Amino acid sequence: MMENREITRLKTIKRKYEAEWLKLDNVVAVGIGMTAQGGLGLIVSVSEINDKIKKLIPEEAEGFPVEIKETGRIKAL
Repeated sequence: MMENREITRLKTIKRKYEAEWLKLDNVVAVGIGMTAQGGLGLIVSVSEINDKIKKLIPEEAEGFPVEIKETGRIKAL
């Protein structure tokens, strides 16, 4: 039951920040998933990790971790 509340809360937080983050160069997606630490958090997929992105994307959002993952460009088929 706790996990469902966490996911609901993360969905709200994602909606709050997603549009702003997607405007940044290199950001290709924002999602919810398991972080490298093993807990739920926001995953920001970027075409390339650089210092600018690290400064603009926070390490956490409203108590949840934010993880930046380098995925390259994402194209729909």
